Amino acid sequence: MVTIADALAIVRKQQQTGQLKQSMQSYGQILRANPRHSDAHQGLALVLYQMGQADAAQDALLQAISLNPTVAPYHYNLGLIYYHQLRYVEALPHLQQALTLKPNYTQALYTLGHLLLSQEKTEAARPYFQQVLTLEPNRADAHYQLGIIWEKEYAWAEAAASFRQAIALQPNWAEAQLYLGRAYHNQDDLQAALPHYQQALTLNPNLAPGYINLGYVAQEQGNLTDAIAYFQKALKLDPQHVQGHFNYATAQLMNGNFDIGWQEYEWRWQLPSQIADIRDVRQPRWDGSPLGQKTILLYSEQGLGDTLQFIRYAALVKAQGGLVIVQCQAPLKELLSSCPGVDQVVALGEPLPPFDVYAPLLSLPGIFKTQLDTIPQEIPYLAIPEMPTTNKITELLGQLTTERRKVGFVWSAKLTPMTARLDLQRFCPLEQFSVLFGQSDLTFCSLYKGERNAELVPYRDQVLDLGVHFADFRDTAYALGQMNLVITVDTSVAHLAGALGKPTWILLPFSADWRWLRDREDSPWYPHMRLFRQSTSGDWHTVLTKIAAALQKSFVAKRSIA
Repeated sequence: MVTIADALAIVRKQQQTGQLKQSMQSYGQILRANPRHSDAHQGLALVLYQMGQADAAQDALLQAISLNPTVAPYHYNLGLIYYHQLRYVEALPHLQQALTLKPNYTQALYTLGHLLLSQEKTEAARPYFQQVLTLEPNRADAHYQLGIIWEKEYAWAEAAASFRQAIALQPNWAEAQLYLGRAYHNQDDLQAALPHYQQALTLNPNLAPGYINLGYVAQEQGNLTDAIAYFQKALKLDPQHVQGHFNYATAQLMNGNFDIGWQEYEWRWQLPSQIADIRDVRQPRWDGSPLGQKTILLYSEQGLGDTLQFIRYAALVKAQGGLVIVQCQAPLKELLSSCPGVDQVVALGEPLPPFDVYAPLLSLPGIFKTQLDTIPQEIPYLAIPEMPTTNKITELLGQLTTERRKVGFVWSAKLTPMTARLDLQRFCPLEQFSVLFGQSDLTFCSLYKGERNAELVPYRDQVLDLGVHFADFRDTAYALGQMNLVITVDTSVAHLAGALGKPTWILLPFSADWRWLRDREDSPWYPHMRLFRQSTSGDWHTVLTKIAAALQKSFVAKRSIA
């Protein structure tokens, strides 16, 4: 006589050998003989799920749990099915219950960590993977997921260590090689990153992100031809790869190929980091057609510098008719009110007035089919604000002798964890900047406001610190208006100085932002600018030496700045 245990052994063997239909029939026979056999309900659930019948599988597992709620795998498997269906709210309590019943249940720990990571709850997810590794130190997948968490938290060294562990356990894992390359890349170590990108593609030649990262390396090394070729190869493998399209766009824009660049730049809306999109409004997006009596909303989508650079298009929009409303970052609200073509300004977070159509600011160049020779150059397009004489900034500037020319400077961008690597490319140590301070007939005024202000302390007798008194961009704009020259790294102050028409010299890293194009000492966006570029990555010394010589030449030869 065949016992239920024997029958279960037979059906599990059928299941293991892929005989799913026979397994389902066998489980049915067992349950007809013993409807309250919870293990048989679970076995049937797993077969049903393998056959694509998720709803029936869930019902079978719920039946198993109702019969015996103290079996951890029942809860785990139900939670796993919900998780695979992205039903995280329903999955969570079952995975937690599995761990309550069996605290060292590694698969439940791993899946719960993965669920939290899928919801971007990295801090909550981390201890689950760490516990998995305490119980099973040789689980490459847990090391890999922990590396993903460290990367999301911008802890690049920790991420690299986790990916190295995963690779040590599973050397032929292409994605782990790719992520290890990224961890090195984000620490600005291209030499260490490159072989891991190449190894990832050796292991998987169809890995589109591998070509994207190789393209990014080539772009940072100044080789746009190779960069564009890599991006194109990635997009041939994966035509819908959002990051690939975005990187391809910036490479084309940097190369001056605006036709394809603006078109590809619209892929930015699908990037997960794009947070300032209002596409969920009912109004249609503007396509460039005449506005007539319509009201259009132009809105800021990226940083302060981007808003300052592209608000110039408001005048072109106004020429199409209608009323132009601009939504921008709060610090820019009053300043942008002076921009030609702007009828009304609202700050982000304030209620929006009624409007008929909308357009993101950085989509306007594409809408107007902007080419290098058609960039709007009606400069200045922002006005220098007036300030009361009782203001601390006007008071300090009023104490300066008129015989000494005023040079405003900024040596650092604002540092944030999300963009730390890029921000460090826009940071020139003040110690190097200080070689300029000894120039005769000049008063150097710091226009920087931020966490690096303490670096000015050793130079108090050589520098007037105006930035510490800035309350908003009106103060910055006023101070800029009093300068004879502005020298700055690539920050929003550079764009504000450009919009005000002030002579501006910009220090650019070797791999500069796309808007500065390549190999140019001037900018078609701002005719009053000069660009001083690093010839090798990280070499600010040579840049400052050139600027010091240019200052000397301007004042000694011409007694003016141009």
